[in-house]
Amino acid sequence: MPSVNKQFTLILFVISIIAAFYVNYRIAPTWVESQLRYETYTDNQGNWMYQSAGKPIKIENIVNYDSSPVRQSMLDGSNKEPELKQQWVWLTTDSGIDSQVRDELVLLKADFHYGLWSLLPAIIAILLCLLTKEPLIALLSGIVVGAIMMGQFDIINQVLIPS
Repeated sequence: MPSVNKQFTLILFVISIIAAFYVNYRIAPTWVESQLRYETYTDNQGNWMYQSAGKPIKIENIVNYDSSPVRQSMLDGSNKEPELKQQWVWLTTDSGIDSQVRDELVLLKADFHYGLWSLLPAIIAILLCLLTKEPLIALLSGIVVGAIMMGQFDIINQVLIPS
């Protein structure tokens, strides 16, 4: 690889790290509600349960959707991290087929993104892969940039191992 290309690659990587720190400290995340539907059932004692990794897990503290702090209308009014990251709720839905209204047990999760800034790790990974022809280093660079953007500075324990 010519030395000009190495210098450009290094400058691009340093600029992307600086941009990642900028996003982490200056850009407010946009919080969004995610609804996860699990196969839920009641056990012999009447407790709501679901299966995860082959093990039954009891669902506790179920609230109505309208009183949940994790619903989108509550997340829209705040730029700060919500107190709860997830909560089980009863969600009333209209099936549309037979015009029946049904209650559904749903896990609400609060997730966030940084708008267009969220594309930065992918763009860096693609550009570095094209410039260096080293896909593993390029992917690792994208992971580092994304981890810094999210404030996960212990990349091994907070990003790579859980994934």
